[in-house]
Amino acid sequence: MVRSLSCQAGFTLIELLLVAVVLSILVSTVVRGLVGTTQDSRAAAAAASVQAVQRSIDRHHAIHGEYPDNLDSAWFQAFKLPESPYLPPADDGAVSNVQDIESKIYPTWKSDKRHNNPFWYNKANGYVRSRVAYQGNDEETLALFNRVNGTNATDWDQQTR
Repeated sequence: MVRSLSCQAGFTLIELLLVAVVLSILVSTVVRGLVGTTQDSRAAAAAASVQAVQRSIDRHHAIHGEYPDNLDSAWFQAFKLPESPYLPPADDGAVSNVQDIESKIYPTWKSDKRHNNPFWYNKANGYVRSRVAYQGNDEETLALFNRVNGTNATDWDQQTR
């Protein structure tokens, strides 16, 4: 004897749509989290590069009693400056030098939108800073600059402490 089934097994269209909506919400949450993590990693890598360069400058100052005129690639692993995740190194490995004014610690050009070298250095006070990726507006770029460099500039064109 053959039994007939009065109802068919399966999902309704509404159930399938509900599952699709829930999955899309979960995926968008994960993707947003990954994007934020990538930005945090880039900022941490840039901060580590700045700290490595600054330690070398401070070491030179402690040994010689003065800040170096230029940064020496021999101070670093593989004889090259640490890389910035925001800008490629200059072809000649050069670092922008700013005016030799001791109180000048923040350049006008803080981002890759305004300059092309990843770091700048002031030999009057031994400060080195990393330029950062332009974030779409000056406020967000300045916030990233402060985060990467451990500074607290409040104005894009701030030049003194």
